[in-house]
Amino acid sequence: SPFTLKPALIFTILFVVVLFLVKIAISYQSNVGIYFTSFLAGLIKTDLVTVSIAELSSQGIAEKIAVNSLIIAALTNIGVKGVIAYIFGSKKFAKSLSIMLAISILISLAIILII
Repeated sequence: SPFTLKPALIFTILFVVVLFLVKIAISYQSNVGIYFTSFLAGLIKTDLVTVSIAELSSQGIAEKIAVNSLIIAALTNIGVKGVIAYIFGSKKFAKSLSIMLAISILISLAIILII
């Protein structure tokens, strides 16, 4: 049921953890820490890092860091989806999906280099 409390609590806990890790990285003035946190969050759910980075962007985090962080989380999540498709889907499906995911990854990397 969409009205159960457990998923909301899990999302809230993970959101707080991601926000905490990003704030720690910012306090050490570490872009690498922010990017690594984005990578880890992308393994689980991109919404977590999206909300965290959006909030921090309104508090002064550099736009380039915010954009790159979200792209890293999205790319990580795309990779996870590819692995899941490969493990649980047919090989034909995984191959088709991998081509599309590779295109998405290449475009995203190009955006990171441009910005």
